[in-house]
Amino acid sequence: MINWWISWYHEISFSEFELHYPWWISGHTDNTRLICAAVKAETEDDVRECIYKSYDKRPELIKFRFTEKKPCDWKPYCERFTKADWMSW
Repeated sequence: MINWWISWYHEISFSEFELHYPWWISGHTDNTRLICAAVKAETEDDVRECIYKSYDKRPELIKFRFTEKKPCDWKPYCERFTKADWMSW
């Protein structure tokens, strides 16, 4: 599996989502939340599909900000994106 750093616009009209990888709200506008997540997947399509599947009701279109491949020894936690108790990597 490949490590990915992905970010997308979570529109307020979207359903709730449950992602079992580390994720954070990194910003917001009036209508969106900017979400960043660390996900393990084989391909860029797979990591994006993982995000789609995390929603209770699949969004018609998610606007992704970026999807970046990371090295095999990469850890997603840092001063800005701290590890919560529920997060496992």
